[in-house]
Order: sequence, then structure tokens, then C-alpha cells
Amino acid sequence: MLHKKKRPADPFYAEIQKDQIGLYQKYFKGLCAGVDADNYTLWSKSNKYDREKLKRDSRLIERFCCEEVASHGLSPEYLQTMIHQYVLADPWLRERYQSTWIKTVVYNKEKLTFFPAAQKVRRLLEVVS
Repeated sequence: MLHKKKRPADPFYAEIQKDQIGLYQKYFKGLCAGVDADNYTLWSKSNKYDREKLKRDSRLIERFCCEEVASHGLSPEYLQTMIHQYVLADPWLRERYQSTWIKTVVYNKEKLTFFPAAQKVRRLLEVVS
């Protein structure tokens, strides 16, 4: 009997291997502890936000992804995208899915729409940078 390989629902994440999900989740959890997601939400809605904190968080994400994450053979681009999908998601729902965020955005079995698609986030990050 043939077993079908579990493929990411989002083509952006096509290179992610199933055995990497837990490691991405570990690093995602670490970033969530150090980043103010609510400040990003304020920024994304064009509300008053702390600009300095946003700059610090942005630098933290980039440094962490490019140094720590890359040193463990994971894609900095993927984790940067995942954390930004999180901070741009509906605040109440993102909290509900935080402990399974990586599986949620990579596989999206439930066809959830409360977070932006990875490719849209990448385009936003390119414009903002």
C-alpha cells in the first residue's frame, strides 16, 4: 500500500518537510514571546502604534531568523513569513491557534481565512523593507 506524502496546502511552503514542523513551531514560540503582536496589529490597521517597538521587533525577527533559525537548517524566509502571518491575523483567532500555528499556516486543512496567505505576506515584506 502506498502512503501519500503530506504536502503543504500553501505552495509557498512546498519545501517544508513534515519532520521540520516541530522545530519551526519551537522557534515560532520563542519569537512570539519576544515580539509585541498587538503593536503589529495596531500598525496593520493604521492605528496609533509604538514605532520604536515595531522597529526593534522587526530587527529581532530578522536577526533571529537569519542567525538562529538558519544555523539549524531551517529557512529564515519561511519563519519570517510565518511570524508575520501571525501578527497580521485576527487577534482572537491567532491566540486560539498559536500552539499549532506552523501546522495551521503550512497545511491549513480547515481552509481558514483569518490570516493572510504566505505569498501576500512576502510581497508586503518586500514593499516595507
